[in-house]
Amino acid sequence: LSPGDRVGVPWMQFACGECAPCKAGAEMLCAAQKSTGITVNGGYAQFVTAPAAFAHKIPDALDLVDAAPLLCAGITVFAPLRREGNLAGKTVAVAGIGGLGHLGLRMASAMGAHVVAILRGEEKAALARQMGASEIIDSEKEKIGKRLTAMGGADLILLTGISARLFEQCIPGLGPNGTLVVLAAIAEKASVLPAGLIAGQKAIRGSVIGTRADMDAMLRFAADHGISPLVERHPLENVNEVLEKLRKGTVRLRAVLTP
Repeated sequence: LSPGDRVGVPWMQFACGECAPCKAGAEMLCAAQKSTGITVNGGYAQFVTAPAAFAHKIPDALDLVDAAPLLCAGITVFAPLRREGNLAGKTVAVAGIGGLGHLGLRMASAMGAHVVAILRGEEKAALARQMGASEIIDSEKEKIGKRLTAMGGADLILLTGISARLFEQCIPGLGPNGTLVVLAAIAEKASVLPAGLIAGQKAIRGSVIGTRADMDAMLRFAADHGISPLVERHPLENVNEVLEKLRKGTVRLRAVLTP
């Protein structure tokens, strides 16, 4: 980095580099990790200090306000997509079309996947298609598993909704060697029939943010493919009003505070 560079400070601000996860290339699993806004000061300020090694240069093609949610929501959906490898022609379903989900649709579509949006009700169907979904599954009208199975099953499902029922409904829709990636912090208990995973060699895994290499790759990918989140822009002095909107669930997808 050089003075004058445009940079972003993501969730992860430190990893030790010495523990087993760090040495295995999974620094986001480091037990000594420091997290922006949790264990170190966050970004509700005009000026922020952060270790240069954990700040990321923002490509010129990305607007700074648009880049802000990419540093959290963007990397969260990009990392599991990247781990999956070549997605061209594969079926990728995104369950839950919100702050994470709408970016998952855009990125999976840009990677050449056949993208399926799983949502409840018709309210976000138009948005899902705008973001790149080729198919829409309305869980109020049809069974998720049955519909995905009719398509041959999903190679990858990104679960961004916080409903245990949605989690349970997605599992039967996995295709052979399919993977359900849990990205949302579901606080409810959910039921899984382990025997149902055997025949198709299906997998369920969690995923948390990504590595610094993932982050740099994601920012380049977003810049190259014109991917930006849908955001509400608010001045920093309105922080309390915006936090109240978050509590009430009335923020549309993502909100960004600007100094």
